[in-house]
Amino acid sequence: MNKSILSIALALTVAATSAQAERRNILDRTVINATANGSITRQIERRPTDSGATREVTRTNAQGETATRSSAIVRDNEVGVATRTVSGVAFDGTSYAGERVISRTENGLERVSNYSDSTGNSHSGSGSLTVDKEAGTISKEMSATRTNSEGETTSVSGDSLLARTDDGFTRTSSHTDANGNTRTRSADVSINKSEGSLTKSVTASGPNGQASTTTSVKRERSVDSAAE
Repeated sequence: MNKSILSIALALTVAATSAQAERRNILDRTVINATANGSITRQIERRPTDSGATREVTRTNAQGETATRSSAIVRDNEVGVATRTVSGVAFDGTSYAGERVISRTENGLERVSNYSDSTGNSHSGSGSLTVDKEAGTISKEMSATRTNSEGETTSVSGDSLLARTDDGFTRTSSHTDANGNTRTRSADVSINKSEGSLTKSVTASGPNGQASTTTSVKRERSVDSAAE
């Protein structure tokens, strides 16, 4: 009898806790912001789902025009994928939609995204993060392409590598902008525990081949010298 009562009480407690958690994730809010062109009212609704959440935002300006935005996050923890979608209509009537997918890999993450609107603008991008625990390195790569309503396309890309060394770490990076200019940067950080010092050397180069190197040394003050 006592065990049955205890089981029922435990089940009711779990149910009440779950209901409270779900209520905390539900959001209904109205926000009014003052701007130079008058006030903008935002109505926000957020709802949890079995695999993520949805969010609806409606904005109304001083002229009575409305803009809407809908977004959703869906997580598949078993596969290791999170997908975020967004769509909406701006005050001027322009519609847009986009998606970003982040996937877990065997040794890191991958990201793919795309966006487009009704005027012909579009954007796509990808990125990755790879961790090699045995080698002590973390590498990142990214690329993005934009196309405007005139059909003109520009692209950017970059990569970086963080590597563990015997006495610190090194980091190298490279970035190429939309005009094809490439900038590189490398840093070497060494830590001398016996001397209580850290040495950092940075070398950077620009698109015209110019390069600069800076070195800095930081020493920790000992307890004896601090007391003096």
